[in-house]
Amino acid sequence: MGDFKEAIVICDPQAWILLFNPQAKQLFRNTLALNIRHSLFGLCHQAPFEDAFRLLQHRSAEGGRFGAELTEVRFVCSTIKDAMLLNCHLRLIPVERLHDPVFVLFFSPISQQIDETGWKASSLAKMIEELRRPLANLNAAAENLQTNPEMPRAERIEFETVVATESADLIRRFESVVQESRALTYSQWPLTDIYSSDLVRCVARELHKEGSITVTMTGVPLWLHADSHSLMLTLEALIRAIHQACKISEIDIEVLPGSRKVYFDIVWQGEPVPQTIVDSWFSIPLLGATAGMSVADVLERHSSDMWCQQHQRDGFARLRIPAPDSRRLWDEERTPLPDRPLLPAFIHGDTNLGEMADRPLSSLSYVVFNTVPTGFDPADENDILSIAGVRIEGLRILSDECFQSLVNPQRPIPPSSVSRHRITEGAVRGKPPIKVALAQFKAFAGDAVLVAHNAALDLTLLQRKGEKAKVRFDNTILDTLLLSMVVDETVTDHTLDGLCHRLGVPMRGRHAAMAASLLTAQVFHRLLELLTAKGVTTLGQAIAASARIRL
Repeated sequence: MGDFKEAIVICDPQAWILLFNPQAKQLFRNTLALNIRHSLFGLCHQAPFEDAFRLLQHRSAEGGRFGAELTEVRFVCSTIKDAMLLNCHLRLIPVERLHDPVFVLFFSPISQQIDETGWKASSLAKMIEELRRPLANLNAAAENLQTNPEMPRAERIEFETVVATESADLIRRFESVVQESRALTYSQWPLTDIYSSDLVRCVARELHKEGSITVTMTGVPLWLHADSHSLMLTLEALIRAIHQACKISEIDIEVLPGSRKVYFDIVWQGEPVPQTIVDSWFSIPLLGATAGMSVADVLERHSSDMWCQQHQRDGFARLRIPAPDSRRLWDEERTPLPDRPLLPAFIHGDTNLGEMADRPLSSLSYVVFNTVPTGFDPADENDILSIAGVRIEGLRILSDECFQSLVNPQRPIPPSSVSRHRITEGAVRGKPPIKVALAQFKAFAGDAVLVAHNAALDLTLLQRKGEKAKVRFDNTILDTLLLSMVVDETVTDHTLDGLCHRLGVPMRGRHAAMAASLLTAQVFHRLLELLTAKGVTTLGQAIAASARIRL
């Protein structure tokens, strides 16, 4: 491992670090999280690794060739402490005498790649400069031949020889320049998979250091296929331009799915910028990019464009930038999990709303959550294996304000639960017990309205486990299953999968509690629009309409 130039970290399927090399120690020198038996997620943000781990294990199981060849995936991630972008090359390797495989991660900083590109650009500039001599000689010889038609034959042959020699040398040098230029272009534009939240976090961090702009990540993170460094510089440059043009300091970046595209929406309170001004932004040079790149260069490389328009939120505008969608991390995962049975019991929580009853739904603070139980029958003594939640404020899904925790049930996990949820006893080893996890989740949720889909089991578990842990959940509850029936009782499929399909929410990463929470948050966000159209606009109206539904 020490012979590689890259930083290498080896971990097990639960992301516990097993080994690392000196290069990794140097790369992650600003954190104490790099240590044996520490979690990989103390170094880097968790979401892209979970998806990549799941993909590799799925490929191995689907192909029936476990151990026949190395399975790998490449993407860009970011560190927790410094918000530094890293290239990650992840390999799954089976190990003899071990039941589980190991994951080998090769890390290299994006800055290293940029430095190498800068060196190549310097080399190319030197090669171009060396073209001056043969060009000057060729030009001089041609001028002499043209201006002296009566030149003696021996002298003419000498000049013609110069023309032939220098022409051949020029062609050879020009071909070298073409080859070097092509190599520079390919190295300058590395397209890799990156999770949008990692990219936005880095943008927010860089602009926060400047002190005048606050960037908030909204929406649900998505995978894209892009040159992460140049796209990050482009987003930073455009946000600065908006800041100067509109005199605003608070900006949201929302990422939305499209047809083979991911849309970056830069959103601010105010009027749209005239297109003539937006067109001028194409020529903005990107500080820190090689070869004098501009915004237009980056957008062209990504087959992209940008335009400004009114946002659907009243009084807001957005600058929209499409980027290539990366679906290979999702397309291969085809094995669905069974949905929860429809449960008749429903608990509204505290129905004595008081003045809260008249609060508009659009003005409330929500926490959309999901639990992973060991079983689906509320009559059984089930345990919570995982709990996750994401906050919604002012109709904005704040995907960076989330809670996620595996839970150690402190007793064996039933095999049926492991096969269904893929959470093993090794995965929960060292994780907090339920009384700690519930206290942490309650602290995160506060007094927010709790939202879940088919919420009866989640709420039963919260109340049962909460009583034992002396954690009281008396929050008001909304169930997206019931709200879906309020919107349209003629629809028969009110499962989360069915709702996602009907409302146009992309089904990605359904298995984990965090992913299910994000899906439910998108469903809830769209249901709020439909409820408004039905005349249900306040919390009290939503609770009353839900109470009238009979499952």
